[in-house]
Amino acid sequence: MRGRPEGPGDTAKIREALAATGKTYTQIAEQMGVTVASVSAYAAGARKPAAGNLGKLAQALGIHVSKLLREDTSDAA
Repeated sequence: MRGRPEGPGDTAKIREALAATGKTYTQIAEQMGVTVASVSAYAAGARKPAAGNLGKLAQALGIHVSKLLREDTSDAA
């Protein structure tokens, strides 16, 4: 069954942070040690970064990792 990629990051927040940084996907990929295709997939929501790469992404973007995490809505009832 295909669903949304699992991971700790929030796709919309990742996309916004990537757009706001002013860096190219190539620059971010080089800083993270991943491929440009990976960064592009994170932005598109096709793939979510693993926890370790989420930290590297936050560092490359110059923001705290918490800015990329999805909010916990499990108590919202």
